Amino acid sequence: ADFHGVQWVCELKHHFSGLRIFLIDALPRCLGTLPKAAAIYAERYMRARGIVTKYGIEYDPHNDKFWESLGQPGKVDATYIMAGFTSRNKFMPVGTVSARGPGGSGGWIVTNMRLQVCVAASGDRPGHVWAGGRIFAVGDCQYGAVKASRKNNTTWDSPTTTFAIHPVPKTALAAVSWARLASRNAAAMRSGRHLEQASWPPEAGIVAVGLGQNDGVVCWKVTWVRDSGEPVLFGEAAAEMKRQLTWPDDAEGSLTQPGQWLATFKEGIPAGRLFTETVRSALHLSSRAWKGG
Repeated sequence: ADFHGVQWVCELKHHFSGLRIFLIDALPRCLGTLPKAAAIYAERYMRARGIVTKYGIEYDPHNDKFWESLGQPGKVDATYIMAGFTSRNKFMPVGTVSARGPGGSGGWIVTNMRLQVCVAASGDRPGHVWAGGRIFAVGDCQYGAVKASRKNNTTWDSPTTTFAIHPVPKTALAAVSWARLASRNAAAMRSGRHLEQASWPPEAGIVAVGLGQNDGVVCWKVTWVRDSGEPVLFGEAAAEMKRQLTWPDDAEGSLTQPGQWLATFKEGIPAGRLFTETVRSALHLSSRAWKGG
């Protein structure tokens, strides 16, 4: 019941209002990766439209008690499992893909901080570069993070030492940001210049969740930390922001210039909040809007 599942059930209910829809999750609430305020808003929307939500339960279709807990005497007509992503990288050599990764499964391309494809070392850490470092990977095919080198076994389990770059959401905003850096590095390699190191892309902290066609919630400052971020738009304003971010008028320009996405976002957020962030920047304070501080 993260934002993919929530959006799906709301779209189904919007277009097929007669459907009886159940949304379940093992977590205690929907939108588990977003702030609680966003989850509360989405929950109210779904309940108001008759979408039945059940949390804290596992999907167990062969158990009659599972169906009874939903108030459903028999099995449903269709089930959609929105449990995460699955890699599609069988075209890559086995040694270059991970043992684990997003969605709990492996098969994701391992890169270093310069986004060069690497041979996977233990723990899915990047080993030596593959193909002379001339191949780069970003987006859905990539691991989505960079594991840190093992330096101190006593602190290896700490979240701050496990990753050199923490897990990044698989969104277009994040992928395009890294694709630009990979392109610059490919050009730099050809001309003999130093390669840039990637970091957690600030654009990845913007998440727009659609609730049907005319409602939604938009958050910013979302990071890899659970419950991070802050809702900035609700209702029709959020739905319009999602439309502009998903189907921008200048689609080609937005894909090549992620800054246009940020400009669109800033134009749509409440003036008072934008003013606060502008003042913070002018005073050279930490940029909470883009770093989640």
